[in-house]
Amino acid sequence: MKNLGNADLVEEASLGDVKILKIIGIKDMGTTTSVLVRGSNQLVLYEAERSLHHDLCVVICMVSKRFLTSGGGAPDIELSRQLGAWAKILHGMEGFCVKFFAEALWLFTYFLTR
Repeated sequence: MKNLGNADLVEEASLGDVKILKIIGIKDMGTTTSVLVRGSNQLVLYEAERSLHHDLCVVICMVSKRFLTSGGGAPDIELSRQLGAWAKILHGMEGFCVKFFAEALWLFTYFLTR
C-alpha cells in the first residue's frame, strides 16, 4: 500500500449504523479531496449531490473564465427593472404586455428567492 500514499492514521469508524474509513494525516495530499454526503433518504442524497455538482461547476467556471455573475435573483430583478423602463416608452398593447411581463418576472423572482 505504500505506492498509494502515506497517512498517520487509518481506522474504521462508525457513523450511526454505517461504517466509514477514516484517514488522518495524509502526506502530500495533492489537489484532490473526498466529500462524504449523508442523508435520510435517496431524494435528500440526490439533491445534495446535485447541489454539490452545481457548486463545483460554478467554481470551475469562475476559475476558467474569470468573470462573476450576481446570484440570488439579481439578474432577473435587473431585467425586470429594465423591461419596466422600456415599457414606459412603448405605446399601446406592446407597452402593456412588456409592463406586465416585467411585473410577472419580478413577482416570480421575489417568491422564488424567499
